[in-house]
Amino acid sequence: MELEIITPLKVVYSDKIKNAVLPSVMGEMGVLPGHANFIVALKSGVIQVSNSSGENLKFTLSSGGLAEIFSDKVLVVTQEVSAS
Repeated sequence: MELEIITPLKVVYSDKIKNAVLPSVMGEMGVLPGHANFIVALKSGVIQVSNSSGENLKFTLSSGGLAEIFSDKVLVVTQEVSAS
């Protein structure tokens, strides 16, 4: 599965991942390959990612955003994000 995190200015992250945990407005949401197509609003918080190499990464959303989830891709659109 691929994760892409973008802001209006740049692509912050784009790589293959094993899974992700997103800070949705309805609570934390886990995403695995094969997930049903879904669009969700995100609140400020931390995106937790396990990449294809097994490393755990964190990205802090300071202003929330949107995530569009497909069976093989997660696209996060936000105003501001930083790697933690």
